[in-house]
Amino acid sequence: MIAALAQHSNAAYYLVLAPALGRWSIVPLSRFLPYADESRASPAEVVGTTELIWATVLALGITALGRTWHGFARWAAAVIATMWFGRFCYRKIGGVTGDTLGANIEICECVVLLLGLALS
Repeated sequence: MIAALAQHSNAAYYLVLAPALGRWSIVPLSRFLPYADESRASPAEVVGTTELIWATVLALGITALGRTWHGFARWAAAVIATMWFGRFCYRKIGGVTGDTLGANIEICECVVLLLGLALS
């Protein structure tokens, strides 16, 4: 997938955007969902509104570097994938864990890169 994307003129933008949105996606998951392992501290105790706002501003800034609506379409896709996966995790295990947060990063990166191929 990355090799196919590398042939496009804006490949470097997507290779920065995909990890940025992937890492951003775990901030709202950590903020709004409980930690599934009750023996550990909830990420919501560490990730507050301030962290969510700063992460969102930074990710929006990286998205805006593309100067087209395509970056924001990928942002929307990452948000939808994160909401879906967060709901899935909540229904299956009652919240998130470090493994599910890592899986969400990979899901969002794949969604962003696939849309990079589809819309380029």
